[in-house]
Amino acid sequence: MVRTRNRQMKQAEAFVQASPKKIWKAGIYTRISVDINGEKRESLETQKLIALSYAESHPDIEVVKFYKDDGISGTKFDRDDFVRMLGDIKTKEINTVIVKDLSRFGRDLEEVSKYLEKIFPFMQVRFISVNDNYDSISPECDNQMLGIMISNLANDMYAKDASVKMTSAMKIKMESGEYCGGDAPYGYKRARDEKGKSTTVPDPLTAPYVVEIFEKLAAGQSYLKISREFNTMLLASPRVYARTGKLFLDRIDETDMHWQSSVIKQIAENRHYLGNTYSHKTRTSLLTKEKNVMLDKEEWIEHVNTHKAIVSAELFEKVQNVIKLKQEKALPKKDLSNMQTHGKQDNKYVGLIYCGDCGANMVRRYYYSEKNGVLYYNYYFICGNYAKISKEKYNCNRWKEEVIDELVYRALIMQLKTVCELKTQLKRFNGEYFETFQKYLNREQSKIVQLNKRNEARRFELYEQYVSGEIDTDAYNRMTERITVVEKDLVTRQKEIEKSRKITEKLCKKNFSWLAEFSKGKNLEFLTKDVVRSYIKKISLYEDKRIEIEFKFQDEIQALSEILEEGVIRCQMVNA
Repeated sequence: MVRTRNRQMKQAEAFVQASPKKIWKAGIYTRISVDINGEKRESLETQKLIALSYAESHPDIEVVKFYKDDGISGTKFDRDDFVRMLGDIKTKEINTVIVKDLSRFGRDLEEVSKYLEKIFPFMQVRFISVNDNYDSISPECDNQMLGIMISNLANDMYAKDASVKMTSAMKIKMESGEYCGGDAPYGYKRARDEKGKSTTVPDPLTAPYVVEIFEKLAAGQSYLKISREFNTMLLASPRVYARTGKLFLDRIDETDMHWQSSVIKQIAENRHYLGNTYSHKTRTSLLTKEKNVMLDKEEWIEHVNTHKAIVSAELFEKVQNVIKLKQEKALPKKDLSNMQTHGKQDNKYVGLIYCGDCGANMVRRYYYSEKNGVLYYNYYFICGNYAKISKEKYNCNRWKEEVIDELVYRALIMQLKTVCELKTQLKRFNGEYFETFQKYLNREQSKIVQLNKRNEARRFELYEQYVSGEIDTDAYNRMTERITVVEKDLVTRQKEIEKSRKITEKLCKKNFSWLAEFSKGKNLEFLTKDVVRSYIKKISLYEDKRIEIEFKFQDEIQALSEILEEGVIRCQMVNA
């Protein structure tokens, strides 16, 4: 690895020596994180001034970009501006990175080493760490690398030590019953108690709807029915309410984040509504490289009566019993796993079918019937908004899958036939017209060149005659005007030749290798998932039973058809 890096650095040095006047386009990168007490250690502006001062003292450096990541850990390398900086390096907008010190660039030993020893040298990027007195194009940079690695190791150890301390501090807060989550659960809002600890208090705007959910579930209503009712009344979903503060929407299509069955289910199972706080549900650690690992419920920490309950214990338990009873009733009365099936198949249209009326994804559903010991499966697609959001606000756009299959198959066969015909016409064009027409255009081009030379010589000859007095002004103007008219005609002809040349060059068979791939399915017998995804881009279904199919290469096929027609006409005119 050291040999590779040395070779790459020698190449970079040679590159610099060969270009003594090279101006390095630099980007200054600054970053601050938050310590375990929630305080930022150093301002971004201070780092920027240090880097700028360095750049100003080096005339070969021109600062063209600034990047800053505010409040983000140095162990993460998916930081917004860090990623933007890498993008600018790839597009060669910058070829130098300046940081105040190495810890601002990153605190992960393995990742930082990868950038300094592999990525930046390979991309011929100059890296400067001001306080570390490190410049990657300096002859002494290899001698400094050991010190840099030790510094980087210290940064890595600091990050892991900070992770342990932050985890311990967070655990203490959790064990005291303090609310350490993100947004408060729907029905609550975050607040501080008399001791200054983070807690949750009922939100007077949304808490009544939480109670309504539990009461409806206790009465036997389904998750789906409740979510549809809320969507119909334009009640903003928890995510929309948390982001905007709006309790009700102005219209149903104002957002695509609506009430769903899963949202109702999460609320129904959340014991926070009993007045208890549950913490330590997930674990994240830089020390063990774990990130948001979900823990077993036995490991959760429960704190009783940490805030005001919205739902009584009796109502909560009643809902849990109703849900459990429904789940038991939903189970098949007999084992169907070993029964013979007919028509059961995977969804070949995943992510391709949309409701043409409202634009929503169509949802695939099925039902089955048993006959003579065989389960017969039947599939259909229905508007996702109608099925999940609101029956009152959207139309019941429903299609049998077997009908879709038949229409898609017919349309695909026709499209493949069109492509095969185009392929045949293109082959004929290249065989009968292409070379002959190109030779004709070359001859016409040569004629224009010769005529332009003659016109130029004739214009010069007339000028000499005019100067010598052989012809008067009127004769000179009259004859030069004729030449000008001829030259304009030649310019027009030249443009036509260029247009014809571009058209015929576009029709060269080497430009349409995709035609061969597309036409491979000409003997298609039935639809499969691979076939559908290879040829179809989007399918729109309408309630009035119209279907619109957008094929892949659809625009290219249309453009080829039009240009081929024009190309044939031009060639035939020449032959005639």
